[in-house]
Parts: sequence; structure tokens; C-alpha cells
Amino acid sequence: GLRSYPVIGSMLNLPAENVWHLQRRAAKANAPDIYLMFANGYSKMGHFYTMGFPGVGEGVHGTIYICSDPEEYVQVIRGEGLHPSGAVETQWPSISALKRMPGADEPGGATRGALNIFGHGGAWRQERMFFQQDLQTPKAARGYIPGLAKAAQLASRGAPACADSMDSFAARSSFDLFTAAFFGQLIESADPATPSLPGNLEF
Repeated sequence: GLRSYPVIGSMLNLPAENVWHLQRRAAKANAPDIYLMFANGYSKMGHFYTMGFPGVGEGVHGTIYICSDPEEYVQVIRGEGLHPSGAVETQWPSISALKRMPGADEPGGATRGALNIFGHGGAWRQERMFFQQDLQTPKAARGYIPGLAKAAQLASRGAPACADSMDSFAARSSFDLFTAAFFGQLIESADPATPSLPGNLEF
């Protein structure tokens, strides 16, 4: 894997072309192309390697494990059982803020429930299943599936124009689907040919 150091992880050992590309892309569009970094990592180190990612990984090096083989990763997902880990657990600013709010230690309270969402144990599963029931019942699905289908149809029209930036297209498509399901609005941010509010695009 990439050489890693305490506290700073692998930042000093990222390939030079990655660092240059990230800086250029960030300056141009304020959107680092992290996908290129992982693609280069795969081409040089194969399907499985480690790197230091402080604040996300384990220990003082912040060690994380990168798996680029989908068949191998399926085994990881299946092996996690009822309490899988997720990226939301690394959102320490939100977790820290919630812990300082009133009711953080009160079982059954709104703040405690919000904190549970940032975990992966039994309490997390209880909150997750509560939300899932409201989304997956046939009655609830009939309310938002048509909106999701329409949002996906509109978003797909923008795919050809986004061939060089599919990461941005995927992010905007997800945003379109989310707002269609939760707010009943078709904001059409994924298709560059469709006018959209500047605030939606910035978000």
C-alpha cells in the first residue's frame, strides 16, 4: 500500500500526477477528482491495498483498506451482518455537535435518536428500521415512486452531455431523486440543458 505516517497518513506519498490533478481540478471547479486517485491506486497496487486517511481510518496512521474488486467486496458487505459500518460514522463534526445538545443522553429523545443514526449497532438499526418502514410500505411507495421515475427520466437526458464528468452527473442525479422523493419537487439539476436554480446547483 501507500506509505503512511502518523497523523498525516499517506498525504506525502500520493502520486504526483494525482496531487497536480486534484489541485488543478479544485481550482477550476472546486471539486477534487478523487476518483482518479483511486483509479491510479488500482493501476499501481492492484485490487487491494492500504493507505493512511486520518480522521477516517484506524489508529494514528488512519489506516483504511481499499478494495477495487466488486466480487471480493460483496463478501465484505455480506459479512457485516445486521450492523454494517458506513461513512456516516466518520462525520465527527455532526456527532460532536449533537453530543453537546440537550437530550443527548436521554433514551428515546430526538437528539439521542439523531446520534444513533451516526452509529452502526443495535440502536442504529432501531432508528434505521423506523425510517425504513415509512419509506417501504406499499402505501408510502405509491406516493413517491412516480416522482422518482420522472426525476430519473429527466436526469438521464443529461448523461450524454456529462460523459467527461460522470461523478458530477451522479451527484446531481442523486440530488434530483432525493428532492423528488422527500419534497415532491423536480429540480432537474442533472441535465445541463435544463435551467435550474443556482442555489440547487451550488448545493
